[in-house]
Amino acid sequence: MDTDRPGRPDQSPPIAPDSDLPHGDEFDTLVEEIRRWYGWDLAVVPYLADQIRRRLGLAPLSATAVVLAGLGGVGIRLALVLVATAVVGQWAGIPWGRWGVILAFYAAFDASRPFIGPPVDVPSGPRVRRIVEGWTPLLPTIVRESDLRDLAGSLRLWNRPMVSAAFGVVVTTFMLTAGWWLAPVAMGELPVGSIVLLAWLLFDFGATVIYQGVVVQWAFVAREARYEHHLFWPSPADSPEVKKAVRKTTAQGSAAGFWITVFLVLTVILVTWDSPLVIPLGSGFILIGYLVLFGAALSGRGSVQRIVQRGREQRLRGLRERIDGFGPNYTDLSPQKSQELRDLLFLHDKIRDAPTTPTTTRTVMHTAVGLIIPTIMFLASVFGEVYAERLIGATLP
Repeated sequence: MDTDRPGRPDQSPPIAPDSDLPHGDEFDTLVEEIRRWYGWDLAVVPYLADQIRRRLGLAPLSATAVVLAGLGGVGIRLALVLVATAVVGQWAGIPWGRWGVILAFYAAFDASRPFIGPPVDVPSGPRVRRIVEGWTPLLPTIVRESDLRDLAGSLRLWNRPMVSAAFGVVVTTFMLTAGWWLAPVAMGELPVGSIVLLAWLLFDFGATVIYQGVVVQWAFVAREARYEHHLFWPSPADSPEVKKAVRKTTAQGSAAGFWITVFLVLTVILVTWDSPLVIPLGSGFILIGYLVLFGAALSGRGSVQRIVQRGREQRLRGLRERIDGFGPNYTDLSPQKSQELRDLLFLHDKIRDAPTTPTTTRTVMHTAVGLIIPTIMFLASVFGEVYAERLIGATLP
């Protein structure tokens, strides 16, 4: 069956004037602009590296620019670590190996970020375009061009490095305060350079994993749910774009769970496995991850549901008008008209009773599955030392 084509006489009336329908080049340009802003890497260090790259006149994705991004990020972090260490004069007992692991991770992490989230004025590669299109499947189905402009304006307000940095500062402050409050002795025993690196890990966890990876996507879909969309006419819930949006909503937990695990492992490496800080910091990773991911998953599901329900109500309204057109004397209809009426009634009931999105239980379960790995890692970090000591005590004299 054909998809929705507004203006056909045998369907519901158009929901916007022709000037607002996505037929022009400006509409496509707006879609591309929104996707560039959506896929932009908001982190502070890549942003600073990109500003330096522009001053030097380097090509965006050249080998020199990639090396600059990797080494520049390491240089900024290491400089702060060494300055803090020099100010305190705490050069003895520095865990150079642990610092090296963290800095090596950041070198690879920062060097790859220009390819993953290029600036808005840098053309994206085919892979990045596919990823961003996969996360914004409903965007091209928005009906009104004015709604696209409104969405673009909103995206520019909260999809900025300074907003991301502010969120990262809040998360860092919360977790460091919790660690200092619950394990003050262990925090005081850490070298000041390790505290600086720990703050960087917590900052990037909040700004990149939580804000950019979850909050931005949640806010985008929530805003998008305000607008009318062109969806599969007989059943909006069966639209390919809606199914992609639902899959991405449920897959978000797995992607965020992976990065939560990465930053949790790096934190454990930095503070050591047997440190009392593992419990408060690990609890912070898990608590923030669970709260934000479950909230975003349920909110995303509700946003997609509102989009589908709005489309379904439009379809049902059009079907009811056509059914009413047959009048009250059903018995006087010809066989052909009677069959047409039965088909319309069947279609009406099918659309009315069709589910709009996955159930709340299914959404929660998918999100919980994505968080299994960091949860297991946290439990292993907490109980691993105890079981290791028991095993050694039982096997060695």
